Amino acid sequence: MSGHHDVGGQPAGEIAREDRPLAFWEHRLEAIRDCLARRPRPLVRTDELRLAMETMDPGLYASLGFYERKAWALREVLLRGGIVTAA
Repeated sequence: MSGHHDVGGQPAGEIAREDRPLAFWEHRLEAIRDCLARRPRPLVRTDELRLAMETMDPGLYASLGFYERKAWALREVLLRGGIVTAA
C-alpha cells in the first residue's frame, strides 16, 4: 500500500529534463535546514522532514512544489518540536 506521495510508476506526463537553477528562497531554505541539522544536537532531521511531507494533507501536497512542501515540513517539524510557535 502506498501513500499519496508515492507516485512511482504512475502516469505523470512529460518530464522536464533541463536543469533549473534554484531560486534565492530555495537556496535560503536549504541553508536554514543545514544550520538546523548540522549541530551537535540537530534540531531537524531528514527523516522528520520526509515524514512531515509524506503525512501532509493530500490536497495540500498536490498543490505545492517540492521546495514549498519542504518549507511547510520544516515549519511543521519546528512547531511540533516546540522550537518555534505559530505566532
